[in-house]
Amino acid sequence: MSRRQAWILGAFWIASGSLCDRQFPVSFVHLIFNPERRCHPNAAQVHGYSDSLLAHQDPFETYVDEIRSFLCGADLIVAHNSKFDLGFINAELARANRLTIDRSSFCTMDACRELGIRASLDAVSRKLGLARSTRQHGALEDAWLAMMVYRWLHGCPTRRRAIQPSAGYTTVDCRGRSRSGKRCIERGATLSRND
Repeated sequence: MSRRQAWILGAFWIASGSLCDRQFPVSFVHLIFNPERRCHPNAAQVHGYSDSLLAHQDPFETYVDEIRSFLCGADLIVAHNSKFDLGFINAELARANRLTIDRSSFCTMDACRELGIRASLDAVSRKLGLARSTRQHGALEDAWLAMMVYRWLHGCPTRRRAIQPSAGYTTVDCRGRSRSGKRCIERGATLSRND
């Protein structure tokens, strides 16, 4: 029997008052975890991370309090297939003997289905004129696309670019660096702008 386990987490936080603003402050977290087991080949094709790269990451437990604090600070958690995502996160929290996340959530996938729209994140993104930067599904990019779908569903403009680095912000690009042992962590705050 396989256990539910989070391997990658990408999340954005914006103040609900700035939801439809042309410019809005964004905080985010992007973490890759060591699952302490081999990755299923189908999952590796989706996210693009090798077993070697994953083995060089810290386990979820290293960041459990930071993750819980970040997500519990939200008035509303938005995700594309929120039950699935929160199921993995709550399973990890329970394994770490932490309280699970009991916040209101909004599922953009369910909302699109209710409108009769083809509900895959890629299909909805194409409808909005948005696209992935690669064929792989990055957690941070998925979180950004889900946020843009949420904004669109609420009559707000969407943004083509996810984040623009600002002073004091460092991007760590981990793809293809599995032999270096480089940790794959991104955290920061930035201001998003329309293209």
